[in-house]
Amino acid sequence: MKLKRILHQRRFFKKEDGAALIELIAAIAILSLVVTSFLAYFIQSAQTTKSSEEIIDATYLAQQEMENLYSISQDQTREEVLNKLRDEYGYTETADPKKTSLSRTLNGVNFTLEITGEDNTNASASEMVHYLLIGKRDGQIEVQLENVLSLKRGNLDAP
Repeated sequence: MKLKRILHQRRFFKKEDGAALIELIAAIAILSLVVTSFLAYFIQSAQTTKSSEEIIDATYLAQQEMENLYSISQDQTREEVLNKLRDEYGYTETADPKKTSLSRTLNGVNFTLEITGEDNTNASASEMVHYLLIGKRDGQIEVQLENVLSLKRGNLDAP
């Protein structure tokens, strides 16, 4: 009985005609703010994932190129290696008077291979050569690998 009297005294419980609509609009507004804030994180995450995939792909391709260089450098002279790179692997030589520089595009990654070596002419049967492989996509470096290998010297007794 006491409860009925309290409920009758409060008239706002009797007139709830527009309350549900206002609560619904407020809930939708709050929910849309929360969803919008999380949407920005999802977009950033997708961009980061795409960038990481591109870097991983470029690194894998560069590693394959370095393994190819290693395999063709076994018991070969510098000229033989350069000829194989041009003829079999599709590298083109770029004009650089300071070093031998070759380039090739593979799956959208532009690889530049710089080959430098020792200039001394000692009687050793091999020469140490430094390979620097740089992979760029859209002008931005995505991968850079280096290796030093021993190449067979050319015929030292040739005229």
